[in-house]
Amino acid sequence: MKSETTLSASDIESIAKKLASNLAVQKAESEPELLSIKETCKYLRIGRTTLWKLEKEGKIRALFKGTRRVRFKRADIDKLWND
Repeated sequence: MKSETTLSASDIESIAKKLASNLAVQKAESEPELLSIKETCKYLRIGRTTLWKLEKEGKIRALFKGTRRVRFKRADIDKLWND
């Protein structure tokens, strides 16, 4: 015999918020913390020239690893567009 469960609108809303929160955490954990120049440009949908202009203006900070490896922190990129 099957038993039916009735959920209220507030129950469904609560479940949806928990699922959205869990998905956000999983997405954040699966994305790399540091992005290359190419990845940063793709993420922001801008060109390399614009990316370097933002870096020169101090709106985003480049991390230099060695002589040719440049990375940008995803948190800095997100903060740039959220401010």
